[in-house]
Amino acid sequence: MGVIRGLFIVPFYLKYIDNTIYALWLATGNIVVWLTFVDPGISNVLQQRVAYFMGKKDLITLSKVITSGIVLSGLISVIAYLISRVFLFLIPSLILMNVTSENEVILNAFNLVSIGTCIQLFSFSFVAINQGLLYTFYTGLIGVSSNIIAISINIFMLFNGYGLLSIVSMIIVNSILILVGNSIYLFKIMYNEKLKIIFNLEYITNFSKILFYTFFSNITSVVSQNIDLILVARYLSAESVLMLELSRRPIKIFQNFINRPSAAIKPSLSFLWGENEFEKSKDYLYRIINILLILTFYVAGGFVLFNQSLIVLWVGSNNFIGYELNIILVINYLILLSISYNASNFIFAIGEIKKHSIATSIQSISLIALLLILGHYFGLNGVVLAMGISIIISTFWYFPLVLINKIKFTLVQLNYLLYTLSTSILLFFISIFCCKKIIITNWIHLIVSGGIYSVIYLLFQLIINKNFKMEIVNLFNKRV
Repeated sequence: MGVIRGLFIVPFYLKYIDNTIYALWLATGNIVVWLTFVDPGISNVLQQRVAYFMGKKDLITLSKVITSGIVLSGLISVIAYLISRVFLFLIPSLILMNVTSENEVILNAFNLVSIGTCIQLFSFSFVAINQGLLYTFYTGLIGVSSNIIAISINIFMLFNGYGLLSIVSMIIVNSILILVGNSIYLFKIMYNEKLKIIFNLEYITNFSKILFYTFFSNITSVVSQNIDLILVARYLSAESVLMLELSRRPIKIFQNFINRPSAAIKPSLSFLWGENEFEKSKDYLYRIINILLILTFYVAGGFVLFNQSLIVLWVGSNNFIGYELNIILVINYLILLSISYNASNFIFAIGEIKKHSIATSIQSISLIALLLILGHYFGLNGVVLAMGISIIISTFWYFPLVLINKIKFTLVQLNYLLYTLSTSILLFFISIFCCKKIIITNWIHLIVSGGIYSVIYLLFQLIINKNFKMEIVNLFNKRV
């Protein structure tokens, strides 16, 4: 669904929506995300706490956690809506819009999409609770179904001349369907598991204290991750906004694929930690990290080789950011951020919430500072470089170090993970060397070339990485 929303529909946006309006909407859409800064990361904490107490078999505390999460997320959604009224007046000055009819369209769209965002904020708690209770299949099914319906409405409205309103409608419909679907399913689970709604003001207060550590980190993360397009729109041009966003969008979509396994196993890891199954947790994480390292550099190498061809075929050569900046974008999102993010998911799952929040805050604050400084002096180059530098000086080394110290991998396991990392880095540098030599003129050529690269990379890993080979063999045997 992410591929469809992020890639397939974009050419239609460029065709049916004025490019300047769409570029300004991308910048405005980042402001919409700012509404989430009032969320102290409640869904992540809620998921971890629910899974942990599920592992402990403590149904009373579990019921209190669920109730507290729903109450607090509802309050947060109301606050977010009130703040959206303030942003509505700030948008013109933030992205230097003049009072025109086009701007009126954007402001009206922002007004509507902010409602959808607030509904989405409320739905996060229900999704997190269901995942924490280990009912991940059904939350995924609800998410996919909601996306299909929302995308269908989006396409229909786009082809019938609704322009920007089609994007807004997709967001609102998707948010409502996810909220309704997950809330109904949660109450069904609670009935089956004999869980109750237990409103306890003291526990809500105690639960809120846990969120203190995540609140500031969430604020800084939201701002740092969504200020770059605003700066580009303000200091450069709408064309530069499109170039940056479209060049990195496929990268970010596939980054989500890389990150999904670690996000998906967080509830299971918290559950095992709650059961005091530390050795099982260690073996579980060792296998997952080994596969994630291989997957990370496989995707990164692919985007070094083929992202230019993808962008040219998808939205035109004028929207490609260039070889050098493309490599930096790949390193930023698919290597530095992915490794940091996956490690952070694991330490969060085992309850290291305070350390996670402090490190994330440092990374976000440094990114904001670097974006303002480097973006001002070096333009688009500075904006792209800022992310990588901020990650390197903060979370890239810290999260893996915390994880290693907490999990206490054996020396053999650490050596093998280092071996996997080294061989994967080697393959990545080979892809950089070859990237300018690849010329692709059509979609079939791109697909075939991607297939050949996949076969070569995976065969190489199978030959030199015995643990990866064992995982593939075990997976095949289970299928059989």
